[in-house]
Amino acid sequence: MDADAFTPPDGEVRVWSFALAHPPAGVVTGDETLAADERARAHAFHFARDRDDFVAAHATLRCLLGRTLRCAPAAVRFIVGAHGKPRIANGPGGDWSFNLSHSHGRALVAIARGGEVGVDLEAMRAEVDCAGIVASHFSPAERAAWAALPAARQRAAFFHGWARKEAYVKARGDGLSHPPDAYTVDLDPAGEGALLADATAPDATARWTVRAIRAPEGFAAAVAYSGPARVVQVREI
Repeated sequence: MDADAFTPPDGEVRVWSFALAHPPAGVVTGDETLAADERARAHAFHFARDRDDFVAAHATLRCLLGRTLRCAPAAVRFIVGAHGKPRIANGPGGDWSFNLSHSHGRALVAIARGGEVGVDLEAMRAEVDCAGIVASHFSPAERAAWAALPAARQRAAFFHGWARKEAYVKARGDGLSHPPDAYTVDLDPAGEGALLADATAPDATARWTVRAIRAPEGFAAAVAYSGPARVVQVREI
C-alpha cells in the first residue's frame, strides 16, 4: 500500500486498529526499527509476551508514521514532553500529532495533522476493581451517574468511561498533573463519549472533542482531539 493510503487528509483523525500477534504486512516485528531507549524499555519487561507486544506496537507505530512522513520507520525521531507525551522531532513531523494505546493483544494508533490527538484502548477485564477506581478517579458527576446505573451495566460503563477519560488526558499531554476527578465524560457505552466538563479549564468542551470509537468485542476505545470538528476514520490493518 502506498504512503498516500496511510496519510490522513486535513480534517481527519485516522485511527489504525490491529492485533499485536499479526502486525500489518511490511512491518518489521523485531526491535531493529526501534531507538535505543525503546529497545531498553522492551527488554526491561519480565514476561516475554509483554516484551513482544511492546515491540510489535512500537514497530507498527514507526511504520505508520514513516509512511505518513515518507521516511524509513527507523528514521522517525521522537522527543518527550514534560509529562511524557512523545512528539515527532524530525522532518515535517511538527505538523503531525499521534498517539498509541495497546491492551491485551490489541493496539490503536491515532494520527492527525494539526492540533493534538489521544487514543485509548481498554480490555474489559473481570479482575479490575471498577468501584474502587470510580471512587478514587472519577469526577463527582461521573460517580453519581455510575451509581445510578443498574449493577449489570456498571462494568461496561466503567470501561467506556475510563477509555474516554484516558484519551482526553493523553491528547492534552498533561499526564498525572491533570487530576482525573476534575473532568467529566459521558459514561454511556452507547453514547458518543463526549467531554461534558473540566473544572480546570472552563473552555475545554469548546476546545476538545472526545468520541467513542468502535473496538473489538471485549474492548472499549475512544479518541480525543483538539480544534474544530473532524472526521474520525477507524481502519483495521
